[in-house]
Amino acid sequence: MPRYDSVGLPLTIEDDAALGAWERTVRGFLAHSAGTPEHLGRVLELAPGFALGWAAKGLFTLLLGRAELRPAAAGAEDGFTARRRASIARLAAAGLAAE
Repeated sequence: MPRYDSVGLPLTIEDDAALGAWERTVRGFLAHSAGTPEHLGRVLELAPGFALGWAAKGLFTLLLGRAELRPAAAGAEDGFTARRRASIARLAAAGLAAE
């Protein structure tokens, strides 16, 4: 059964604690909070199959601007669904994903 975030977008996350951590991750990212990585780490710990969490980790890694981290971000999409791969392709087209 799909879960929804606070703005009504469907998420592939089952665990209530992981959903709460995801909400804190998003709010933290938008507020430039230093706690954002800890919230995201909790999400990935509680819901290791949550592809959007891994995509966020890849995006956050790219935003650091460290070229040596690009290969790790590029490999994050292994095992993703077609929908997630399409999202990554859109990011790549915009110059926001690792090649």
